[in-house]
Amino acid sequence: MSRNPGTDRIDPSTRALTRDAIAIVGLGATEHEKLRTPDPYRSSIDLGVQALGTALVDAGLKTHDIDGLMTVALPYDAFAQRAGLEMIPYVMQYEGGGRWLGGALNHAAQAIVTGA
Repeated sequence: MSRNPGTDRIDPSTRALTRDAIAIVGLGATEHEKLRTPDPYRSSIDLGVQALGTALVDAGLKTHDIDGLMTVALPYDAFAQRAGLEMIPYVMQYEGGGRWLGGALNHAAQAIVTGA
């Protein structure tokens, strides 16, 4: 494989990601009903941080392994601070709700492949 990030993961004829370019290696989730019935002790950021922690454990990673952050409907700076993330070189904040998740995942995949 090439040492140049992403060049071997893009089909040169279509400039599209190849099938094995990106993988989700950890998954974290929380109780979704907490968002519908606000918990005075846990904010959306708290739920996101909990999900991130679970995903990191699932993937066998630590917070210092993260070099990019995308949030949907959460302020990335407040989220990063609460999660203990420091010096993240790539950040993106989507203002919408759940409907932006697919676009955010695609954006993240493109960022990884291109070495952004």
